Amino acid sequence: MVDENFDGNVYEKLRLRRPIESAIELTHGSDINALRIMLTHHWLDIAPDYLEVLSSFPETTNPYEYRYLVHLN
Repeated sequence: MVDENFDGNVYEKLRLRRPIESAIELTHGSDINALRIMLTHHWLDIAPDYLEVLSSFPETTNPYEYRYLVHLN
C-alpha cells in the first residue's frame, strides 16, 4: 500500500529544499493535508516564517479549510 503512494520525484524534491520552501509551495497548491504533515515534522524550521506560509495561500482558497492551522503554536 505504501508503494502505491510513494513518488520518488516528489521525495527527492522535498529532500533538496528547505522545509519553509516546501511549505510555501504546498500553500500555493492549497495542499492543506500535506502542509499539516510538514508542520508536524518540521515545525521548528517553519515556525519563524509561519505567517509568511499562511499568507501564501491563494485568495481562492477558502480560509475555513485551513482555519485550524491559524491556532498552531
